[in-house]
Amino acid sequence: MSGFRRAESRALFQSSWLTLSQHRVLGDAGEVLPHPVYTLDMGDWVNIAAITEADELVFVRQHRFGTQADSLEIPGGLVDPGEAPLDAARRELAEETGYTSERWEALSWTHPNPALQANKLFMYVARDCVLSREVSLDPLEDCRVELVPRADLPLLLKGGAIRHALVLVALYEVLLADRGLDITAP
Repeated sequence: MSGFRRAESRALFQSSWLTLSQHRVLGDAGEVLPHPVYTLDMGDWVNIAAITEADELVFVRQHRFGTQADSLEIPGGLVDPGEAPLDAARRELAEETGYTSERWEALSWTHPNPALQANKLFMYVARDCVLSREVSLDPLEDCRVELVPRADLPLLLKGGAIRHALVLVALYEVLLADRGLDITAP
C-alpha cells in the first residue's frame, strides 16, 4: 500500500459538472514530492445497454468534442446530485433515445480513469425497451438513434465500429452475461 497522501489541494478550474484540481503530494517518508498531481472531480456516470422487444440494441451516434468526430455509443450520462444511479439510467435512456423499459438489470460498475478521477460508471441492461416518448436532449447533445440487431454485436465490435472504452466495457459484459457468466459486481 502506497504512503502517498495529499498535502495541499486547490481548484484550478470549476464548471457545473467538473473541477480540475492541483495537489501537492507527500511521499512515504513525509517528503513533498517535486511535481504536483492533477485530478478531475466529477459526479458518477451511467451507461445503458438497451435491448428492444425485437432484440435490437439501441445505440446513439453523437459528436464528441475530444475526438472531433462522431461516435457510436450506448446511451448514458451524468448521475445528478442526490439521484440514484438506476434512476439516472432510466432518465438518460428516455432523454437520449425516447425508449423506456420496465426490465432493468445492473451489470457492474467501474472507475472510468482512476489515474485522474474518483467517480464511478454504473452499467445497466434495459430489456424489452419500447419507443414511448420524444427525445429531450441537452444543448450540447446531438444523439441520433440507431438500432442494431443484437446478433450483429460481435461483428460490430470486431470491425471497430465502437471505440469508446466505457461503452466497450458494458457491451462485453452484456456478451458475457448472454453466455451465462455472472459478471455483476457488488
